[in-house]
Formats: sequence, structure tokens, C-alpha cells
Amino acid sequence: MRKVSELKDFFHYDPLTGMFRWKKHRCKKFVGQIAGCRSKHGYWLITLHDKKMLAHKAAWAISYGRWPHFDIDHRDLDKGNNRLKNLRPSNKSNNGANRPPQANNTSGFKGVYWHARGKKWMAQIKVRNKLVYGGLFASKQLAAKAYDLLAEKHFGAHARLNYRVAA
Repeated sequence: MRKVSELKDFFHYDPLTGMFRWKKHRCKKFVGQIAGCRSKHGYWLITLHDKKMLAHKAAWAISYGRWPHFDIDHRDLDKGNNRLKNLRPSNKSNNGANRPPQANNTSGFKGVYWHARGKKWMAQIKVRNKLVYGGLFASKQLAAKAYDLLAEKHFGAHARLNYRVAA
């Protein structure tokens, strides 16, 4: 892991845009240019001395003076949006709570599944690697609301809800 001071020597990080620009580079034409690129997984990567690093972790390090010893969650799910207000400390469980529905989802709602034996829609959530049952419901919309209650209870601000709650 690089020293934070070294990051600050080579990069300017703009917390409002989330972008890194070169302050100094062995090839002077790159000074002032945007540093890094998106990975195939959608994360923004920057490279220093042939070592790649995740830009959201580097943004945290530059902003707070130390490398994070925890996961960093992108609030809006955009792995390339490294604006400081979009980044928050997290853990694996909370990071998972902020995911959208899976690609193979058939209900259209996060945490809602068809329960074939009960012939109803079921709500469930995974908390610290354990499934928590939320009940069976006549409609997938009711099951989605039950999931939202579970998600808010267990994950608070990290919960990715099916229905946006008015603030």
C-alpha cells in the first residue's frame, strides 16, 4: 500500500467530481490529464509506479489521510463515481445490502421470490450470511414492502429499498 503523501505528490483528487488528475508524471505531457481508467468490473483504477489501485480507496486515503481498513460503498451503485459524498465506510454485509436486484430476479423486486409450495410471494433477506424470513404474501408488491422493512431494520442507511421512502 502506498503512502498517502506519495498519492498527494502525484495526484490531485477533486472530491466534487471524483476525478484524479496527474500532478507530476515521468512523461510531462500527462500532467493535468485525468489519471486512470475504468476496469472491466466498472471500478475506476489509477496506476502509480506500475501498481494499480482502486480509485475510491485512494480518494478516501487522500481525503482522510489514511488508507481505509474497511470496505468503501458507492451510495449510488456507480462503481466509477468516486465523488467523496458518494463514498461511505461499509462492511461486506452492508455493501451487499446496497446491491440492486440480481439479474436472474423474476419478481422485479429485491428480496422477493415465488414460493412454489405456498403459492405465494416470499420476502427474505440475507443478514451476516444468514437468511431471515419475512413472510408469505398474496402479491409481490406486499412482499417487497416486507423486504423493505427488514432491510431498513438490519441495514439502515445502507439498505437498497424497493420503494423509496419519502424523507
